[in-house]
Amino acid sequence: MTTTVGARIAEARKAKGWTQEELAEQTNLTVRTIQRLENQANTPRLHTLRLIAQALAIPFERINVPLVEAPSTSLLDDGVDTLAEERHSLQLLNLSSLFYLLIPFGHFLLPLYLLRKQALQHKPYRQLGWQIVKTQLLWNAGTTALMLLTVLVNVGLASRNQPYSISYFIPFVAMYVLNGWLIYRFGKRIISA
Repeated sequence: MTTTVGARIAEARKAKGWTQEELAEQTNLTVRTIQRLENQANTPRLHTLRLIAQALAIPFERINVPLVEAPSTSLLDDGVDTLAEERHSLQLLNLSSLFYLLIPFGHFLLPLYLLRKQALQHKPYRQLGWQIVKTQLLWNAGTTALMLLTVLVNVGLASRNQPYSISYFIPFVAMYVLNGWLIYRFGKRIISA
């Protein structure tokens, strides 16, 4: 087996029959980054190695075996960077829940997509990400149920010839405010995590 990370990346890429440009396209990295990794011009970050392994459909460990002859502290540094990156990804996932302002009943699809795409490795962050998605699904179901209840109440009032009805605006705004508060609370939990 090849000893350097860069050589293992190049070997796996060539085994797949891809050029550096194709690998860069599949990973959303630049061609220059792929070249620098393969030539050992810089130390790869764990997040970058995960993207490459995922694109090449190989186990992460196949390209991330540490060098025996040259131990380095960069893996420790990458661990800190990875946690910071994952916290940032989790914050973006939470903020993507604000998409409800544009698409009230389909907005949870964006956080779900981001959660699946980011593949968070840190278990507490992954769990918090799923809690965010589940909360948005519950908010969606709750908003739908409240709007249907409002319709039923208004139909009941109309059938009894009542001169008033419940405005649809009130429950809708109440649920929007509730979701804003939920997103804020998750944001605070992410910062303290």
